[in-house]
Formats: sequence, C-alpha cells, structure tokens
Amino acid sequence: MNNCGNKNTNSNEPNNIRDLIIAFIKESQNKITAETANRNNRLITNGGITGINDFLSPVIGYAAEILLPIHEACAPLADILYNLSFYVEAALYETPSEPPDGLIVDESAAIRPYTIEWEKPHRSLYSMLNHTIKKTSREELRPYFKYLKLFLIALVKIPCVPPLTVWRGVNKDYTSDFSQATLVTW
Repeated sequence: MNNCGNKNTNSNEPNNIRDLIIAFIKESQNKITAETANRNNRLITNGGITGINDFLSPVIGYAAEILLPIHEACAPLADILYNLSFYVEAALYETPSEPPDGLIVDESAAIRPYTIEWEKPHRSLYSMLNHTIKKTSREELRPYFKYLKLFLIALVKIPCVPPLTVWRGVNKDYTSDFSQATLVTW
C-alpha cells in the first residue's frame, strides 16, 4: 500500500481506476458530515461557506462515460465555454509527449484547461464547472461528464504530496462566516 492508501497505483486498467473513483464517491458520501474529515492528507469539509448548498446530490453519472481523447471529451462543452478549442490546443501543445506520473498526453492535457484563466470577460472552465456543480440540478452537469471522466482519471494518477498550506485569494470578506480558531478548508 502506498502513502495515498491505494493498493495498486501501477495498474492503468480502466476498471481499477473506475473502482477507485466509485470507492472514493462512496467513502466521501459516508465521511462528509458537519465535521471535517481527513483522508489521504486532503481535508474534506461540508458547509460553512455562503453560496454552497449543503444538500447537493453527488455527481456520479460521469463514471459511466468511456475514456475519450481530450478533443472528444471537450466537444459537448464547445457551446458552453468560449474558445475552448483554443485552450485545448494550447494544453496539448504545452504537454510533453511523455507526461510524468504515468499519465497519457490527453490526461495530462485535460488538467491544464481547468487551471487556466480565460481572457476577460469570459469565464474559465474551472469557474463554469464549479458554478454548475453548485447548482441543484445535476442534469446541467451532463455536458461536462466526458471531460470530468478524463480529468478525474488524470487526477487519480497524480501521487499524493505531504500536507502543505496553500493560500487562496477571494474577492469577498468571509471573516464573519467563521469562528476564530476553527480550521476551514475549501
């Protein structure tokens, strides 16, 4: 067993990855409570941030999607995200032919558009996806399923890192939403 708690991370078989994702979803459903849970050095918390619905159903439909190349996985998003094909091409161009951590090119490239800020005034992939995830209707997420499958398969392959603090900037003052000396992670 490695430091992430996975029994076999060397196997690239889709069934093993699918089983990991399904196990993660089931474990998350059981562990997410009003208290913070610690799993694989990642903190999972529920509630406490204005604008996030605590009673959303889990996102599970993407797990049944077949794994596709990034162009095909992003095709259903072409009418949702401005100039997506440009960002996909840029991600593929910037991805090495042999990405690290056992990822294939399409998997590695799928991570990049999620981390890129779109040119203003257009909303980035991460912004649109996160906004859609926060909505009550899971049906609105369906166009993202093919991309989510590729993206999450890639993330599962990336090794865990030791815990560290990452500071996040927000454009609103949330200090009144939290009590002092309470650990909040989002």
